[in-house]
Amino acid sequence: MINALAAKGDVKGLMAIEIKPYSSGPKKMIRWRELAIAAIGAGKKQPRAK
Repeated sequence: MINALAAKGDVKGLMAIEIKPYSSGPKKMIRWRELAIAAIGAGKKQPRAK
């Protein structure tokens, strides 16, 4: 689900996912989600090269 939202560039969808960090697996998912949100945001701020 996180991969699909990240591929679409859906920041609101990524932020809406609730992940409970009770073990290392969910903590890694949270980290990946945060990196995806940062990458999407960085891509929108910089002009694309031609």
